[in-house]
Amino acid sequence: MKVLERMIGNWDVVEIHKPAVWTPKGGRVTAKKTRKWILDGRVVMDTSILSNGTESINLRDFDPQSKAYRSWWFNFEANAIQQREVGTKSRRRFRGYLSWMTARQ
Repeated sequence: MKVLERMIGNWDVVEIHKPAVWTPKGGRVTAKKTRKWILDGRVVMDTSILSNGTESINLRDFDPQSKAYRSWWFNFEANAIQQREVGTKSRRRFRGYLSWMTARQ
């Protein structure tokens, strides 16, 4: 959970989006994000407003059974994406970032 603790706060963010189904052209956007603990400190909730007007909510937690971080992302169009961190907590050392893989629906 220390990894998630580093995310808490208000952030000005630059996001680089690669071309994908939900971002066909890709591109660069800025965002204002607020991240806080919810559900008695078990889940981080991220609310975002991007420069292109997109609003989203992201929930993140750590699953002790699979020893992996999980993420659920929802946007203003009611799109939802579930992600799982690539790698597990069993890594010897946290390198300052999490890589995410999107689950196929």
